Order: sequence, then C-alpha cells, then structure tokens
Amino acid sequence: MRQIILKQNKNLKYLPLAFNNNIKAVNEELEAGHSKLYVFQVQYINDVLFSVNREINAENIYELFGAQIEMLLDILKYINESIEVYERYELLKGFIAEYELIKQLATKPVFDILNHHIDFMGNELIPLVNNHIERIDEELKIKNHKSFVRKNLIDKGVVAFTTGVNDVEIKGILAFLKLKCAKEADFLALENELSNNTKSHPEFYNLKNVTPDDMILFFKIMQYRQILSKITNKDLSKWLHRKFRYFKNGDYLIGQSQRTTLDKLNVKLTAKEKIKELNIHFKK
Repeated sequence: MRQIILKQNKNLKYLPLAFNNNIKAVNEELEAGHSKLYVFQVQYINDVLFSVNREINAENIYELFGAQIEMLLDILKYINESIEVYERYELLKGFIAEYELIKQLATKPVFDILNHHIDFMGNELIPLVNNHIERIDEELKIKNHKSFVRKNLIDKGVVAFTTGVNDVEIKGILAFLKLKCAKEADFLALENELSNNTKSHPEFYNLKNVTPDDMILFFKIMQYRQILSKITNKDLSKWLHRKFRYFKNGDYLIGQSQRTTLDKLNVKLTAKEKIKELNIHFKK
C-alpha cells in the first residue's frame, strides 16, 4: 500500500487551500493507478503536531473530508487554549478570507471533486470557524461596542513620535524604517501613524531584511530616549506583535508572540545599546 504524507502551510490562514490541494493530490494518485493509499494529513503549530490518517481508495476518498473536520476541531481547540485572543481572531478571519478567495477562483466543473470539496468546506468547516469568531466577538464585547474592533485589535496602545523630538533624529529613524518596509505604501502608512498619531491605518506592515529582534530593540531604544509618546511595555509589545509581518519562507508572517516581545522589552538596555544610532546603519 502506498503511503503519502500531506503537509499543510505553517500559516493557518491558508488551511482551506492546503485541504483542497490535499484532495487534489490524493485524487491524482488514485487516477495514476494506485488502488489503495494510506494518507497522512499533518500540521505543525508552534511545534505541536496535529495529524489524521485514513486508508483511501477510489470509493471512499470522501473520508478525507471527515478527517479534515477532525483535524480542524483539534486545531481550533488548541488555538483557543494556547494563542492569545487577538492573534486567534486574525488567524480565523484569515481562514474565512482565504476560503472565499478559493471559492471565487474555482473553475472546475460543478461535478469535479475539488468543487465538491469547496462546497463541503463552506457547509461544514466555515461554520465551525465562524462559531469561534463569534465567541471571540462576545469575549471582546465587539457586538456592543463597534469601535472596539479597531481600537483593541489594531490600535490599542498608540505608538507615535513625541512632539518636539529633534528632526534630524526622526529623519534617521524614518530612513531605517523605509529601508525595511516591503513596499512604499507600507512605509508611508507607518510614517503617517508614527508622525500624526492616527488610528486609521493598515492592520499591519510587511517588512523585509530585518528580524523581530531588530525591530524590538529599535523601538525599545526609541522608548528609552523618549522619542515615542509615553507608552507601557505591555502596550508597546502588543503594537509590535500586531503591526509587523516579517518575510520568511516566501510569506509575511508574525514574528514572535506578544509574550516573548514583552519579555524582551522588559530586559534593561545595555550601555552599548543605549548609545546606538537609530538610522539605516542600525543592527542589533
């Protein structure tokens, strides 16, 4: 019996696409002449392994659909218990958005198994995810306070330049940030947020050629020198965690957990770090 292992993308928002591709891969193996397959579907989240397996032939391939429900339930239970609420909300909303995109792009005939699978996800998986999103809505009291979504998921703990900071210093800081932003649009939005203390900008900014540790230290030094408006380490850690995505493995991903970011902000700066120049030459 041929064994195949189907791995999902590490970014959970792409799980609908991974599930659909898995059905395609198994179907192609069966059409190639393999009468029976032992199929493993696996997913790692924070080094925790989730897996389901089935013996599959041409007659029972739809059992993979049920296996995906089983995996999704295990994943939802884990992230509900182990991932902070804001990141969880973003992951689940991303899952829904990715499904809608797949649905719009579907071009196969309605009788094709991949379209059957898209319908299955809409009827079975999406309601499960929406149920968790609704529970987060209730937890955050979003339904009673419509403004709470943007304030708490994006803008809680405003990060902005202190009024009256030396223009030359600000220019050096912005030059560094411009160099690290993936696109000019990311930089212009970030510059406007920092300079104008606004709350209506993109949910996050994509960065390139920079590590989470670099950005944590960069903003930590700004905070120490009072270049940033007064803000707690807790709120700054939330902002850094939510606002930046780092290019890795072909995608822009969350850098570190909010807890890890806060721990690093709470460590005192060394004498050497306190005098670092904040410009395009900055390195951790």
